[in-house]
Amino acid sequence: MRNRIIRRVAVLVMGLAIAGCAGKSYRVSVNTICAPGIETIPQGSHVHVWVDDVDRNDLLKLEIASKIECILVDSGYVVSDFVGADYVVAFGYGIGSREEAYTKTVKEPTDEVGQGFVENFLISYGSHKQVESVRTVNDRWLWAEAYDVGEWLDNEEFTVVWSSETTSTGSSADLRHVLNYLLIPTFERFGVSTGQAEEVTLGGGDERAQRILSGCQ
Repeated sequence: MRNRIIRRVAVLVMGLAIAGCAGKSYRVSVNTICAPGIETIPQGSHVHVWVDDVDRNDLLKLEIASKIECILVDSGYVVSDFVGADYVVAFGYGIGSREEAYTKTVKEPTDEVGQGFVENFLISYGSHKQVESVRTVNDRWLWAEAYDVGEWLDNEEFTVVWSSETTSTGSSADLRHVLNYLLIPTFERFGVSTGQAEEVTLGGGDERAQRILSGCQ
């Protein structure tokens, strides 16, 4: 009987763990804007994703640049070198941690114990109370800008024609992984203005995220 109970509890714990992983999601705020007089960057435009020479050994930045190119191609743009580009995209990203106060429920020891049955299992429980606690949260961010190459060729000045700010807050400090869920809503809105910040929720198993996680295969 005891072994049966242990097996059932083990199965329940494993099921909850699997459900938790599959149900993980990321809430993202994305805000994009076009320069005055620019309604959109038309699909079919040639775009070069810029990585500074000093970052040529930054493997994460090179990986992110490759994922941006993948999303742009899926969105109808043509990835190009600088010479053949209509627009150049620059980008940056980061993460910061902070402590956040919150209230949680804890079981409080008590002399008065109630009993109940769930699927023939005896459960003992005491009273509960609300307590203040502190947890660490991580603010993840991504910025991107697009510049008109024609302006550079004519005036040797880069003119920003589109910019974006994308943020997400959560428990994960794995910036490399979470960035996938910031890149998608950002560059699916490449060349357009959202008019205001948009709140987007992407599931951990989002097909678009899985595509760029697999190297756009």
